[in-house]
Amino acid sequence: MKTKNKLSVKQIPLFLLVAVNLYLTRFLWQEIAISFSKKAEAETLTLVNNLNSTVLAQNVNKNLQTGQTIILNNRSFNASWISWQDQEKQHLGIGDFSAVNLLGIDLFDTENPEIQPLNWYHDNRGQNYQVNAQFITPYRYLDLTDLLTENGLTFKIENNTLILDQNNSNITNISTIDQDHKQEIFVTLDQPIPWQISENNQEAVIMLSANIDPSFLEQFAPPLPPIETELENNNTLVDDPSEIKNEPIKLPLLILEKTENQLKFKINKPANYGVKVTSLQNPYRLQIEVIPDSLKPNNILWHEGVRLLKQYISLDTKDVNNPDYFPVSWLEIDLKSPDISLLPIHPNSDTIVGTEPLLTTARNFLASAGINGGFFNRNNQYPLGAIRNNYDWLSSPILNRGVMAWDDQGNVKFDRLTLEETLTKNNDLSLPILFINSGYIKAGISRYDSHWGSNYTPLSNNEIIITVVDDQITKKDPVQMAGSSQFSIPNNGYLLIFRSYVSGANQLEIGDTVSLKSFTNPKEFDRYPYIMGAGPLLIKNNQIVLNAELEGFTEAFINQKASRSAIALNKEGKLLIVTAHNRIGGSGATLEEWAQILHSLGAVEALNLDGGSSTSLYLGGQLIDRSAVTAARVNNGLGLFINP
Repeated sequence: MKTKNKLSVKQIPLFLLVAVNLYLTRFLWQEIAISFSKKAEAETLTLVNNLNSTVLAQNVNKNLQTGQTIILNNRSFNASWISWQDQEKQHLGIGDFSAVNLLGIDLFDTENPEIQPLNWYHDNRGQNYQVNAQFITPYRYLDLTDLLTENGLTFKIENNTLILDQNNSNITNISTIDQDHKQEIFVTLDQPIPWQISENNQEAVIMLSANIDPSFLEQFAPPLPPIETELENNNTLVDDPSEIKNEPIKLPLLILEKTENQLKFKINKPANYGVKVTSLQNPYRLQIEVIPDSLKPNNILWHEGVRLLKQYISLDTKDVNNPDYFPVSWLEIDLKSPDISLLPIHPNSDTIVGTEPLLTTARNFLASAGINGGFFNRNNQYPLGAIRNNYDWLSSPILNRGVMAWDDQGNVKFDRLTLEETLTKNNDLSLPILFINSGYIKAGISRYDSHWGSNYTPLSNNEIIITVVDDQITKKDPVQMAGSSQFSIPNNGYLLIFRSYVSGANQLEIGDTVSLKSFTNPKEFDRYPYIMGAGPLLIKNNQIVLNAELEGFTEAFINQKASRSAIALNKEGKLLIVTAHNRIGGSGATLEEWAQILHSLGAVEALNLDGGSSTSLYLGGQLIDRSAVTAARVNNGLGLFINP
């Protein structure tokens, strides 16, 4: 048995020296955080990225190198890494969840964010292998130097890209168990081999680079398509084609496909089943189980004030002996920590319109963690609910739906919210404005400013568009057809859009002086600089207050069973950002079930977020609740920033 050496004492000060040197840029990072909070502009993103790749590497520590690309056996991955040199050797740190996704490492529970127990082809019955962990904004890195080199992997750096190679890896045997009650695959290896997994509801694909005997490729080759044959005699003919019974083709448990750079294990699985992969030793092998309860529980103190938890949460059913179990992943966050801040994030710095996967948006913002946010129109990519950043309405509330508001001191408030804004002309005419920068269309007046973007395209027929610059009406344009033209949105003004409200538009003329006045209802929300809305509100004052009809949701939405996302507050004042997917052997949660799940987690306040394919939980540069390929593009989200 190979000895599981821990990192030497000499290495620890070097790892910590990286953080000490980074501390020298503390005030610079604080200025960046303030800029993020106030602007969230592309210039800030560029500045932070440049700092991450140049200032840290060149000015802080001459030996430190960083990057976001890893090439493993000639395949490229978006994964964070750092490397530094001490007197003895070059060290390699890989982002913790990048290591999970890229290498197949299992992270075990820890109460020390600077020590991470893990498994990678070790004996789970003995002491866990432990490595040093260090947070360097925005990720947490694991020192995997010894783990990789002891197992035959070499690394080098070229042009800010980390190149990992492992030569002469071999698969020596594959065996399967394919029975009604048990489906397993065992892959025997001659040495530990990195592996990756991608999974949807019907299939999982495990990828690795290794040599394999061609006989295994023949044994697990894709099935041939069925051959159509004529019926042998007329006695088997039927008059009604609907009487012909076509039996569904049962796909094999495992199909192997080999390409130039990788071997793919395609695993066909029942709907709502998952795949649990465990790496073992003596001999080295992968145990692949197709099971309904594939979630690996976790309780990891990821950073002071940020805890990751994963577990099955049970709900009582009509059959008291068979409760429903839901796989739930969540972060418990201390917003009172001076190092932690929460901000709305969205794909584009110059417009609130557009969508990207949460994974992409969170990486671009250099968020440490995040969750998808409120609703949006998936076709035109317009927001449908409250998004407020530094007191600016990127998009206003709609339909008195639930929101969460917060400030920089960690104070949080949940409730249903409306915004009441009034346009006044010459102090003698007042007209109500229904929405700001919203894709929600209703008869009346909506307002669009530069947060919407540089241009506005009519969203409905027969709109009247009034341009206001420096509080004065400068243009008045009737438009017959939606999407027929574009209108510039002034930086020092806004557009007023009159929909089915000609009488209101007729009361305003070019040259009129106008002003705006607005307040929130409840009034208390006026003092919060940040607001995220979705709905429905689920829990208030430790009571389930679900009333989806009151918040304007359709019956189909109310009755839907789906993957779910939420933000919540527990009685200790910790923020919870939570996702849940399909129950064991069944479908996702209803809104009522979702409220019960959150209540069982200790939530005393809770708000439902956009769900289904939008549901995404992000930590350390990766999605941690689902395969990234199954996550949809979203319009907005919440980003967690840590600036020690």
